[in-house]
Amino acid sequence: MANPARKKRNWSEYNKGQVNQGKIHLWLTPDVLAEWRSPKSSGRRGRPQEYSDRAIETLLTLRELFHLTYRRVAGFAASLFEMLQLSNKRVPDYTLICKRAKTLSIQVRTFLKNEPLYLLVDSTGLKVYGEGEWKVRTHDKSKRREWKKVHIMIDSDSFQVCGVDVTSEKVDDATGCVRLIDQVRKRYSNPIRKLCGDGGYDKAKVYRKAGEHNIIPVIPPRKNARLDHIGKFGKFSYRRNNAVRHLHGDRLKEWKIKVGYHKRSRVETEMYRIKRIFGSELKSRLTETQRVETITKINILNKMTSMIT
Repeated sequence: MANPARKKRNWSEYNKGQVNQGKIHLWLTPDVLAEWRSPKSSGRRGRPQEYSDRAIETLLTLRELFHLTYRRVAGFAASLFEMLQLSNKRVPDYTLICKRAKTLSIQVRTFLKNEPLYLLVDSTGLKVYGEGEWKVRTHDKSKRREWKKVHIMIDSDSFQVCGVDVTSEKVDDATGCVRLIDQVRKRYSNPIRKLCGDGGYDKAKVYRKAGEHNIIPVIPPRKNARLDHIGKFGKFSYRRNNAVRHLHGDRLKEWKIKVGYHKRSRVETEMYRIKRIFGSELKSRLTETQRVETITKINILNKMTSMIT
């Protein structure tokens, strides 16, 4: 039987949104062209920047969107200007794009409504270099194989990625979650209502951070979880104890349905989108450019999502 409370999709608007995603002008708007040149001198020694940060970010967006190299994105942008008959606009050399990418200040760009956030958190690994999956399965992994861990938080209602962090693979999920909570609270005025994550976030540091800001945690306990009798998990220790009792009573599935844990699948879908659209590898080799590359990909997805939700 269909759920009457379920929101129905407007297929006409959805189809228009899908068509809009293919329009190039969405990525080269008039305000970008107006700010193409660096507006003023930075006041530092040396030659002032000829191109603005907005121009470099636009070129990096084109690079990730169309899976181009630095050389090819320079040629692609030059052809766009030629078709638009913008003879007064120059495209920076590919070496300059590469150098500026390392120092570019870029933030996650969202299209959120002024409503409380129900955040979903997850992490995944993106390969930097090393052998492919087939060789690893056949001959075991190599010492030169390296990964970066990407932590993201999305709003469960708008499917917008609100926070992202790129760390080494040694940083655990709970530490990444605490960083993302601080990042989201600093950047947005929206209050955070709930936080949902898998058993990897069942740690005291996450519960204490959530308790400090009145964020209700929706996190299933780990298989070996014990009741917290000393308040180690802070303000919401009683909520975790309730989940642990359900675990010990073989009623964890009942708990998940009651608290709405199924919403967490949306952040897993977002991870799948990232890897499906952009691949499971990072092209950049430096930590600074890996962060810029990842946030650029997230901003592209947020823009796409805003047009169909």
